[in-house]
Amino acid sequence: MKNSTLFAIPLVGAALVVFSSCSKSDSPTAPRPSPTPQAASLTLTVSATSAVTGEAVEARATVRQGTSPVPDGTVVTFTLPNEICEGVPCHSFLDNNEFRVSKETRAGVASALWTSVKVGDVTVTASSSGATASAQVRFSPRVQPVPAAAAPRFFSITPSSGSARGGYTASISGQWLCKSYLRGVCHSPADVTLRQVFKVVERVIIEGNRREVIYREVNRDVALRVRAFSGEGTNDTLVVEIPEADPAYLDQSFKVDLVLANGVGGPITVVNAFMYLADLLQAGYPQIFTVTPDSGTWQGGDEVLITGQDLCVYYWTSSGTCATSILPFVWFTPGGDAEVRWLSPDGRAVRVRTPRVDIDPISRDWESYLTFSNLSGQVSRPFKFRADFVLAESPTIFGVSPNQGSWQGGEEVTVSGVNLCVRFLRSSGLCDTTVPPAVRFTPPGADAMVTWVSPDGRALRVTTPRASVAPITQDIESSISVTNTAGTGNLANSFVYVANREVAVTPVLHALSPNAGPIEGGTRVTIYGTGFQYPVQVLFGDREAQVVSSNFNQIVCIAPSIAATQPTTPTTVDVSVKNVLTGKTSSNTLPYRYGEAMFVSAITPNTGYILGWNNATIYGQGFVAPVQVLVTVAGLTKEAQVLSVSGTSIQVKMPPFQEAVSGQGCTPVVATFSVTNIGSNLRVTGPGYTYLCSGGISGP
Repeated sequence: MKNSTLFAIPLVGAALVVFSSCSKSDSPTAPRPSPTPQAASLTLTVSATSAVTGEAVEARATVRQGTSPVPDGTVVTFTLPNEICEGVPCHSFLDNNEFRVSKETRAGVASALWTSVKVGDVTVTASSSGATASAQVRFSPRVQPVPAAAAPRFFSITPSSGSARGGYTASISGQWLCKSYLRGVCHSPADVTLRQVFKVVERVIIEGNRREVIYREVNRDVALRVRAFSGEGTNDTLVVEIPEADPAYLDQSFKVDLVLANGVGGPITVVNAFMYLADLLQAGYPQIFTVTPDSGTWQGGDEVLITGQDLCVYYWTSSGTCATSILPFVWFTPGGDAEVRWLSPDGRAVRVRTPRVDIDPISRDWESYLTFSNLSGQVSRPFKFRADFVLAESPTIFGVSPNQGSWQGGEEVTVSGVNLCVRFLRSSGLCDTTVPPAVRFTPPGADAMVTWVSPDGRALRVTTPRASVAPITQDIESSISVTNTAGTGNLANSFVYVANREVAVTPVLHALSPNAGPIEGGTRVTIYGTGFQYPVQVLFGDREAQVVSSNFNQIVCIAPSIAATQPTTPTTVDVSVKNVLTGKTSSNTLPYRYGEAMFVSAITPNTGYILGWNNATIYGQGFVAPVQVLVTVAGLTKEAQVLSVSGTSIQVKMPPFQEAVSGQGCTPVVATFSVTNIGSNLRVTGPGYTYLCSGGISGP
């Protein structure tokens, strides 16, 4: 069972504070010392201190500058140990399969998901603004390995021949080449040996000045080091290191047997499976260490230096240097063959010239592979061909100004957001404004004309399409979407087509949400009803509210303050709406209560599974991010995961309380919870929340 209690490890970065003494003789005009900036502090929490291999764990870093969160967008770097376990990474971040990833803070918090295939303790480290913290998770195996089902079966070895000097790798393919399997994946490799021929001294004959050594050839099994292994039983691969042959045979070619043993019905012997080569020694299986640079222009012609081992086709036996007249093959996929310009005598470096990847300019970066090949095999490394521009990511719309206009269209509207263009020029990093994105208003389901795109892709200006062929008698809410090659961003009900105002309508109020708030005002209130004709005036008692937006059925406004007249006592006022152009005032009013600065009114749903991270919404007033939600059951307190915060609601995941489950089962338990505005330290307690003994399990 997963332990979901959060563990925090804070570490505060150092700050230098200088004190200067002051006496009566100090000059009154001396400048005051500048205040020393407050140091950053970082707290790192993990969603579980123990997990099974392959299970996702969240690392959550909270960064603060003194008592306040750091600005949004502050970079936090999460790091895992850069280890290799049996040929594969021990662990990696799920979002980019790297040992290191950078995230940006939102409300002072940044997080990353990670996992491990290594059994044991794994440490994650977070650092930002000079502060660092670490946390540790213990990973245990998910299941026990299963022994092989049958004796090994040999298909092939690649390469099937190589230099008698050894020191390179070869891939063996076949069936049941592992001793055991974990969830159908090779867990431990089979034993692999080469049955080599060695010369041993049998006897020495000495007759006078004649000395003769009599040799005898013997077969000896040499265990091979398995460098990597993979497979599921029916199609397995072992990567082994080929050892050096007996020096007495380096001047000739000969074949050796391969022996495989997995502990089931074996071992098996493959006769003459591998050949050692001599004289003009064939280069071993190539290895690439670096590719510099690892990217180039799409037009080609860039020189790339490849470093590694066995980067030639043959070595001369006499000198041990590469036969540079026989060039290896290098190509790019996609792309084509590269021109080999130079080969180092020791076979550790090759310089090539990249090909042109296309006749016309490419529209986005191409992820390619550079492949090096000799007679022993081939090896590939990633390479990127860069376009002249980079495609923008999927658009996101933040707002529209103005957010209403005539039903006849033709209005100029500015849309703000990010990635509001199709592509960015690589040379300048600015939008290619010659290719605008598509902007659509729904309804009427028609495209708007884009007249301007900002260079940074954060705004564009459009001319609205006509809402209807005939005049409309009721306001129409329209959603705006922006589409580029990466996707579509949509902002629902963000623009209102204003109806013909020749017909006067009396407003009718249906509901307020919320219907209460602090006496200082500032609460965002939505008024639901009918007959609202722009422009409108909203009164809370005798105080006028600021109108944010309005359409025929809905008004969003900011509640005014009544602190001057009602400094402490809660009170209720009547809310009314007036259509300014026609003078029609709402036929009814709705009550709005001025009261506490912060309160919790409800939690929905108010029940959840005792072992699951359950979604819930806390309703109330006066919530200001960042907030902390603490849940208590039988004296044990845990922190809920806060997903989002608005002034009147908080989206959370309620933590599990597996401690309440015993071997005899469990009974429903009632939890209490509290909400704290971290910035102001205001704290309120909510109604009861019941944990049930049935339901589904979900991760945080």
